[in-house]
Amino acid sequence: MQNSRRESHPPLRFLEYLRAGLVLGAICVLAGCGGGAPFTIEPVSGKVTYKDGSLIRADRIVVTFVPQGVKATGKDVAAAARGDVNVLDGTFAGLTTQKHHDGAIVGKHKVLVQAFKTGPAGVGEPIAAVPAIYAKAATTPLEEEVTTGTNYFEITIEKTR
Repeated sequence: MQNSRRESHPPLRFLEYLRAGLVLGAICVLAGCGGGAPFTIEPVSGKVTYKDGSLIRADRIVVTFVPQGVKATGKDVAAAARGDVNVLDGTFAGLTTQKHHDGAIVGKHKVLVQAFKTGPAGVGEPIAAVPAIYAKAATTPLEEEVTTGTNYFEITIEKTR
């Protein structure tokens, strides 16, 4: 009886895996897999007040910069930058687009301002301290342009009537 023991060739199998890995790596490099961010993001800070200079009274105020006219790059869409306003002095800094406090995408933006009070369950509920016109990109009259470098914006809004 003949020994039917199969001989394997681990070195050959390793070379096959190595070759497949190199081919996949080359495809990724050529196709742009794992590339850098498709949009330039810069730090943004500023202050939000009423037009008369007084502060908005709320438990929480959120400012959002919504990019305008920025085209998607492949699967990457230009995301809005959002951050909290310090309710004690109206200032904001450290808006977040992709990474914590990375800033806003360079270009023109519609600016949204929303005010909230803390509800019974600790959840923020919108309040009328900020007119509804400032809550949507389609209706807000606020526009700012984020540029390369320092970006500080004085944002003033009308009081609710």
